[in-house]
Amino acid sequence: MLFQSNIYTSLESLFCHLLDRLIIDQARLY
Repeated sequence: MLFQSNIYTSLESLFCHLLDRLIIDQARLY
């Protein structure tokens, strides 16, 4: 159970990181 929650936390942090990169790339275009 702890391992499963750890996977979800890793996915969430990874998704937030990708989202930040996407926003930065969009801001760089404008």
